[in-house]
Amino acid sequence: MGESELSVRRNQRVDRHCGIITKVMGIHSMVSIRYVGMSSAVSGWERMQQDLTMRSGGIYKSFVDSLATLYPAVLESCRVFTFRQAISAPLQAYENGSISNLVWPIDWSHTDLREQILIALFDRRTLLNRQPGGWCSSYLPSVEDCTRFQRLQTSVFRTLEDTDHIRSASDEMVAGIQTWIAKVKRFAHKHPKELGTDLYPITDIHETAYTRQAVPMNVKGHVLLGMSGDAVPLSGILVPIPFWRQRARTVQILGDDLSRLMAFEKDQ
Repeated sequence: MGESELSVRRNQRVDRHCGIITKVMGIHSMVSIRYVGMSSAVSGWERMQQDLTMRSGGIYKSFVDSLATLYPAVLESCRVFTFRQAISAPLQAYENGSISNLVWPIDWSHTDLREQILIALFDRRTLLNRQPGGWCSSYLPSVEDCTRFQRLQTSVFRTLEDTDHIRSASDEMVAGIQTWIAKVKRFAHKHPKELGTDLYPITDIHETAYTRQAVPMNVKGHVLLGMSGDAVPLSGILVPIPFWRQRARTVQILGDDLSRLMAFEKDQ
């Protein structure tokens, strides 16, 4: 219920903003859509070009695709402004026009801070940015969201700490998952072009790894299901390692979210 309420609230906010724009502005009025971010190794312009050509999914990709289809002139008129005062490391300009950092690795704490300051400066409510900036540990939830979650008075993490409530999956469930994974594998092999399995086939190693990761633990006779959406890196497909061992950003963000929820649940 809490997640549903948050989603509805976000949609209402978007609808309210769209209503204000259409009410106070005429058909020939100009609207600026801004996105603020930091680039670690290339210039802002090169970063935008990479996003336009190399992103394979996500909200930003969908937004750009919609612009290209419905309003190509808007996409073609994009401009990129660089705030050199926000640079966190010396830069070197090359003959081809590219700019890169001379210092590596980047000090992400300083970079995150600069990104958050720029986003706050332009007012995130008026930007395309969906987060206040920084790496996952910097995505602090609002006081309203924290209060809403604590009102639910959940006891999920306290229950998980009691190992007496946790049981392994039954043999019947394991067999059912093995059958389902086998069906997925056969379906993938029947549609190689559509699913890309002609380039990256599902092998027996993949089948075993997927089955092992899909087998859940029972908590008081029930299975807990948590969902987190993000792009899966190619390395995670070619080498099917356990989710929590992957270096994907999803893993770090989900771990950070769970630790925060556990702290909120314990009122820490």
